[in-house]
Amino acid sequence: MKRIFTAVMIMLATVTASAADQTPWGRLFRMQQKDRGGVEVRNVMPLGRLTTAEGDSIITTQPAGTLYDNYARYGIGWFAYMDTGYSTPYFAFLGSVVVDGDNYYFKNPFNALSTGSWIKGARKGDVITVKTPQPVLEYTDGDTGEDITLYAKRLVWNSDSTGFQPDTLSDGSVNNDITYRVSGDSIIQTDGGQLALCSATNDWYGYGDEQVFYTLVTDKAVEKPEGLDFSTYTLSYTTLDNTPDTLVAKVAFDGNKVYLSDIYPNIGTCVVGTRDGNTVTFPSKQYLGGNDYYQSHLYFMGVTKTQVYDPVYEETYDGYVLNDKVTFTLGDGNVLTSDSAYAINAGNSDIYYIQDFASPVLTPFVATPATPIAPYGVDADLSNEPTSGYNYASFFMDKRDVEGNFIDPARLSYQLVTTDPDGKNMEPYTFYADTYRGLANDTTLMPYNFTNGSSIQGSYNQRNIILYDEFYGGLGVRSAYTVGDDTRYSDMVWIVPAGISGVNAGKAVKRVDYYDVAGRHLADPISGFYIQSVTYADGTVKNTKLLKR
Repeated sequence: MKRIFTAVMIMLATVTASAADQTPWGRLFRMQQKDRGGVEVRNVMPLGRLTTAEGDSIITTQPAGTLYDNYARYGIGWFAYMDTGYSTPYFAFLGSVVVDGDNYYFKNPFNALSTGSWIKGARKGDVITVKTPQPVLEYTDGDTGEDITLYAKRLVWNSDSTGFQPDTLSDGSVNNDITYRVSGDSIIQTDGGQLALCSATNDWYGYGDEQVFYTLVTDKAVEKPEGLDFSTYTLSYTTLDNTPDTLVAKVAFDGNKVYLSDIYPNIGTCVVGTRDGNTVTFPSKQYLGGNDYYQSHLYFMGVTKTQVYDPVYEETYDGYVLNDKVTFTLGDGNVLTSDSAYAINAGNSDIYYIQDFASPVLTPFVATPATPIAPYGVDADLSNEPTSGYNYASFFMDKRDVEGNFIDPARLSYQLVTTDPDGKNMEPYTFYADTYRGLANDTTLMPYNFTNGSSIQGSYNQRNIILYDEFYGGLGVRSAYTVGDDTRYSDMVWIVPAGISGVNAGKAVKRVDYYDVAGRHLADPISGFYIQSVTYADGTVKNTKLLKR
């Protein structure tokens, strides 16, 4: 599981620092296919700090016409890391298309970098032609401070396959057209080029998409049936790399039907199995919905472990192939056990999954009061300007009590605690609902399972919190476990001990508001560019332009 977190941190590094805390940690999927390789450093321009999407003719608002937001998008996506371009396939990514007569608009043309903007194409017959270049975003050059407009433009490989360049034809003209063919409910790229992010002078910035096709998703997810009694179960399993884990899921029995819900964080839809004696069979290809958190159309898929040969790297490694079902045995006490495996997968035709579950066991679970183990692996950086979004505290938590027993993560929380410089006057840190989006109320106890993809993020058992206040003393963290009216705390772990220099006195943040680039107030940050307005307790205000992927 740690491998996923490391890979996602690499992906975070591909975006400018001002945007990094706006990126959901759940977007990177495990996959059998390996990266196709990189393009040399000298051929990839650094992106710099993203600023605003107000460049000339950049389309940032949804165009007029009919919106189709249930497209699944497939292709090869390029992303930049340390000024090098890398490519990887993607599957069933959320896609949005607006159709207005013969005009077609495609949102966020780059899988690995959400610009919050649209590109426009025109249809003639069954062919859609996207004329490029089209402006899609702006960035600020780190050396000159100049705002530079970047474009979506068609590029092709250069002669020695070390980078991308315009497609110059034999007559000296340049083919800048990205073309798609409409076939039923699908839109398929046909020109063979890359829709690339580049400057007006064709410098490539490491982002681009090729071999793209869109297909409409008409499957329907199964919601929890009203009136059906769901019981809490532990879901224990191992992963492909033999990492064990335990979650909490919901199970309900209704005649010969068995419903399984809440099988992974941020997924609340159901899969349905059929009981025959003591055998319960869950068919594959059950749709879990178009998931905003994971940015993909997700499916419940049976999988079988196999050996996969990679001809590029000439090596064999463990992988999965899809199968048509997952079978459980129903035992005493309604315990469900299985020798097979399943995955929560992007799409239903290729292996590209957010989580795999091998040898799953579902056991009825009743929570009892317990003392959780203390957080560990603490880290922090409080050296930056508070409203920059760069200051953070990070730590790990396990779903175990001090005796080693599993505890319900839905009842687990953590509490940050501050002290005076001399270590006295311990005070719980308040997470204000106006500051940390997604919270219903102010709280001093943050639920373990809560993430908002920006200022509070989680990956496996690690938590990362962006801190907007200035601290003048110590900063600690402890776990809390609540069953009924009984809340028990772990030992305190000090992230920043009292007396450490560089933790400065300052003013507290009371409220954070969000606005679009036109100045309209938002309930939550939108995909693309927005303005974060921080109001301090003393009434002063600081505005910062940010990007949400």
